[in-house]
Amino acid sequence: MFQQKLVDNNGSPIILSKELGRGGEGTVFVIQGNPSVVAKIYNKIPDHEKTNKISAMIGMGNERLLKLATWPINSLYTKDNKLIGFTMPKLVDHRPISNLYSPKQRLQEFPKADWRFLIHAAINTARAFSIVHEAGQVIGDVNHGNLLVTHDATVKFIDTDSFQIYSGGKYWLCEVGVSTHQPPEMQNQSSYKGIIRTPNHDNFGLAVLIFQLLCLGRHPFSGRYSGAGDMPLEKAILECRYAYASDNTLTKMSPPPASLPMIALTPNLRLYFERAFSKEGEKLGFRPSPQDWITALSELSSKLKPCPINQSHHSIVDMKNCPWCDIETKCNTSFFPLIGPKSNTDLNITSLWQQFLSIKAPVNIHTLPDVASFSTPPSNAAIQIRKKLRKNQYKFALLFLAILAICYGIILSVAPIIGLIAPGTFIAFFLLYNGRKKRLIGTIFQELSLIKPKWESLCLQHETLAKNYSFEFIRNQINELINKHDLIANERENKFKVLSQNKFQQQLKLHLDSCRIATSNIEGIGQGRIATLQSYSIETAADIDSTRLMGISGFGRVLVSRLVDWKKTCESRFVFDSKKGVSQIDVAALDRDIEAKRRTIEVELSIKISQLSLLSQEISASWQKLQDQMYEILPKYVQAIVNAREVGLKL
Repeated sequence: MFQQKLVDNNGSPIILSKELGRGGEGTVFVIQGNPSVVAKIYNKIPDHEKTNKISAMIGMGNERLLKLATWPINSLYTKDNKLIGFTMPKLVDHRPISNLYSPKQRLQEFPKADWRFLIHAAINTARAFSIVHEAGQVIGDVNHGNLLVTHDATVKFIDTDSFQIYSGGKYWLCEVGVSTHQPPEMQNQSSYKGIIRTPNHDNFGLAVLIFQLLCLGRHPFSGRYSGAGDMPLEKAILECRYAYASDNTLTKMSPPPASLPMIALTPNLRLYFERAFSKEGEKLGFRPSPQDWITALSELSSKLKPCPINQSHHSIVDMKNCPWCDIETKCNTSFFPLIGPKSNTDLNITSLWQQFLSIKAPVNIHTLPDVASFSTPPSNAAIQIRKKLRKNQYKFALLFLAILAICYGIILSVAPIIGLIAPGTFIAFFLLYNGRKKRLIGTIFQELSLIKPKWESLCLQHETLAKNYSFEFIRNQINELINKHDLIANERENKFKVLSQNKFQQQLKLHLDSCRIATSNIEGIGQGRIATLQSYSIETAADIDSTRLMGISGFGRVLVSRLVDWKKTCESRFVFDSKKGVSQIDVAALDRDIEAKRRTIEVELSIKISQLSLLSQEISASWQKLQDQMYEILPKYVQAIVNAREVGLKL
């Protein structure tokens, strides 16, 4: 407990009690009798400049600043009137914003948070930046550690006494910074001393934080580098190698595996990220402002739809498939809680099965109308043509015989050469007869020529419809899905047995997951490399695998060896408890996985059954329409056939 007697700038005594937290610069204490305010006490008496800075901040404090930050309220003095600290608003149940965008930490500390929550937190982050900038101040040391978030997505700044403050024509500069959230123009700085920050510098860090919130902790400059050598994160920032750029021919960077595709964001958000991380970003006002982000993120929030499988998954309405389902499948892990469909849309396997059974295969579509069953007499016109054809046949035969008798009975005896006329005469009379025949049956032939292709076209359509295998194909798919659904219960039982038989491994994994890289002070693993590892979903000792690490740019044998050795150290501290049952975390993860599979199958079943029902209706409607057309044309076709046969046409 702090023993010195303190007074605030109003002369009121301040009594400190329980210590709440300790940092490199000072310690935070509870103030007796004032539960809404705490005291920050410096480890050593601040110099004159720091004292004046705190006084200036107290003088400019307003309701908006006090609401979003641990802004100084009153200065605290020792008995010899030296400033030793200040009072500030107390934070309750706040967590570092990195715990929200980290998938593993979020499931533990924000178990109900979905993507909408992350977007809401991003909007509030932009609002907090906007309020600071509107007050004429600059944050300077933007990073994931000085911004906290609550379970209602409210965000607040801490360590505000490190902000760059401007008051009365004087600057109190921010002389610290975390490289992962500093813009290219602030990289490779040996010191931040003497540098006047601008809101445009802050806007880079804001863009990084928003990107990390939307993309599950991925850093926008951490990715796979296709050029020669390594590409550490800080160097990538310096050279503006945005890993998610629409044109990566210049950056030579691509996103890590299982990253959210930028198409999952609205065009405005994609444009703002390109602007924030481009080489032109250094130009004053080029990077998107906090208000720009508020507008773009609000637009994204208004265009979301829930995933039918897991309603904690949300994506923009333009996307056909859920990107989160795809990413979770690739990673074999869950990034969001499993929330089933609302009660009014709940899927039930029994009802789905009944729906499936109620869909009958279309009947009688393989049966053509029986042409032979339709009998009709030839038309009067066809009968008259047939009679004329027979008369012409008789006339042709008699005339031919007469000519033949004349040619060979009389003329042959007088002039044999004239006998050669007979064949020519026969041909001439045959052509004359055939021409008259064609003229007589021309109308019958034309009728048949018009009606027969129409009938054959309808028959071909019938054949195509009868051979429509898609109905049976979808029905077989449904049967396969139902079989898979039936096996899920057994799968859960078998996996639970595996968990029970491997309690040692499960307890070890749980222990290793509690060992976080970000808080372990591993030599050579600074904030840049921590952000890079997180971009590859490596957050704890349980995630460390030498082969996986060697594939990450900037991680050679030395760093990989240090990480592996640290993991071994974590393993050495593990104590197995044989009396413990299966971890509830593992059971919950198993049930989440099984339930996700069940819902995936049920949603797919619902879709397939709807497709089958619609297809059945379409086939039946098409068949009925085809039947109507065939029965309409059938009498005409049969009549044309009978007439053709009547006049001797070959069919």
